[in-house]
Amino acid sequence: MAHSFSYPRLDRLTPPLEEIARIWTALRPIDCHYIAVFVGDVPFLATRRVDWNFLEAAIAFWNPSRAVFNIQGTKLAPTIEEYRTLIGRTAVVHGIVEPNFDTTRPTLVSRLLGVPTTRLNAELAYSGSTEIAIEKLLLFIESRAHRVQGDFLRKDLCHAVLLLIFGTLLFPRSHSLIDAPLASVVLQVVGGRGYEVVLVAETVRSLDRVLRTRDRRMRGSPILLQIWFQSHANPLGLVRPVMYFNGPESIISRLLSLVRVEERKISEWIKIFREIPPRGFKWRAAWMPPGPAAIRCPDFNGVPLVSHAGSTTYFPARVMRQFGILQTVPEDTTRAKFEHTWREDQTFGERQRDIERVLDAWRTVVIERSYFLEHPTLEEQDFQATEEYVLCFYRWGPTTHEDSTDSPQAEDNGPTGASLTPNVAIQAELANIRVERDHLRREVAEKDEQLVDQRQLQRELAQARAELQRPEQELARANVALERFRKRARGGPRTP
Repeated sequence: MAHSFSYPRLDRLTPPLEEIARIWTALRPIDCHYIAVFVGDVPFLATRRVDWNFLEAAIAFWNPSRAVFNIQGTKLAPTIEEYRTLIGRTAVVHGIVEPNFDTTRPTLVSRLLGVPTTRLNAELAYSGSTEIAIEKLLLFIESRAHRVQGDFLRKDLCHAVLLLIFGTLLFPRSHSLIDAPLASVVLQVVGGRGYEVVLVAETVRSLDRVLRTRDRRMRGSPILLQIWFQSHANPLGLVRPVMYFNGPESIISRLLSLVRVEERKISEWIKIFREIPPRGFKWRAAWMPPGPAAIRCPDFNGVPLVSHAGSTTYFPARVMRQFGILQTVPEDTTRAKFEHTWREDQTFGERQRDIERVLDAWRTVVIERSYFLEHPTLEEQDFQATEEYVLCFYRWGPTTHEDSTDSPQAEDNGPTGASLTPNVAIQAELANIRVERDHLRREVAEKDEQLVDQRQLQRELAQARAELQRPEQELARANVALERFRKRARGGPRTP
């Protein structure tokens, strides 16, 4: 049986990692602390290189129509909550980063770095184009670092380092250039906005472009994508029974020693992926705590993602077990609704309408809490999914459900096998029954929650009534005492 595979070839961008690491180690503690509030230990990723063979093999399993990695029926996707946890920023967040086309790029760069727009060309050789030269930014950082005196915070220096980190480790563009619109992103981040949505948006958009177009650049952080992916599959080296709850160290600092480049060819990685059994995946990464997650919009079974460069959609409902939620069969939803790229040739009004439409949808996203069965079956426990989901995606093999056609296609010259579903009608009926059973289980769980809430309200109401009765009793005693005093004052008979 002969197999041939097609997989994408990425532009293997390597930023100036040594220079970034050197700058980070040379910064004063006060500057490092300020930067780490926004990016955690992301600067330490400059000490590791991307395993491009691994990434190219993994991306071959990406399905652009459903925005998931599909490995032999197992669905995985990078999520906002996972990237937020992985980065480990400690700054308080108010809202998300939004595209800003109201202000010119030179003005944004000027505000971020504290350089007058008239001096940008002299300081950075920048005059308003879409890119900033990394070499010039490195020289700018070094010049500012040499001027530092005393022990006070230099925000112009810190913001320049943040722009370098965002433009190389988080949102790489090329070996020598940084996207100038990232100045707006960094300004909003230091102003208190979260950038996890932007990071996931650019990662998903890059995965789509690599498979759909001739663009081979990963604009979302390749090293973070590698760490995320390897945290979900047992054979790949990052799964350990530790991570989230032990000690104050950041997740990146604990994983750093495990991030390495394996001496494997792309074909060898693809073979490994194809041989991983479903139970070989860790649905929830060891460093990811269970908790609420953005799952869908009220009128749309997906979540819109927006960035400085465009917008897209992904479907957390397809990977609910990554949040510790029981996986159900998701609805099939098209992705075209929020697919946009902010282009230079767009009119301001047209672009702004698209941005507002995406942001309006984002503001309606439904947050769901973890849900799991009280008494799961063995399969439900192993697969972290309902029996109906297991039936659709695992039990009869990946050929019986349309959602399992996402993996790299293999040309099979061998004989065709026998049918895996001898009685489709019975299996369909069983699937319907299991769907209904799971629906009833969820209703019971919701009713139980409501009952607990009702009992709590009753207890609080009883306590409130008791609290109200105490002042009334005290007032009654005070009235009796007052009446006795009045009678005594009038010389009347004393009340016993």
